[in-house]
Amino acid sequence: MEADNEDSVITLLSQLVAIDSVNPSLVDGGAGESRIAAFVAGHLEGLGCEVHVQEAAAGRPNVIGVLDSGAPGPSLMFCGHLDTVGVDGMRSPFQPLIRDGRLYGRGAQDMKGG
Repeated sequence: MEADNEDSVITLLSQLVAIDSVNPSLVDGGAGESRIAAFVAGHLEGLGCEVHVQEAAAGRPNVIGVLDSGAPGPSLMFCGHLDTVGVDGMRSPFQPLIRDGRLYGRGAQDMKGG
């Protein structure tokens, strides 16, 4: 990966990890996905996507981004999730840490890193 691309991927992952998106159905008082959904929607808009946000449940929105090539042909769909599990036992889970070439933080090894 070229350095500029690698830097932009690390920056994006760091921004995603820094957003608390703990699933409130798994952890009482979990933040839910509203903040991370707004961030992802803005990022997709910046990439030129048509963006739709659907409130699946209170504080639990889905983000749909469509990038139309303008040409007929096959489509590709990615389906992921924005929530994370709890943070019990983690020190500073929403402060991304880079150590030995790896980025650590809640969600970095889950869909935030995907």
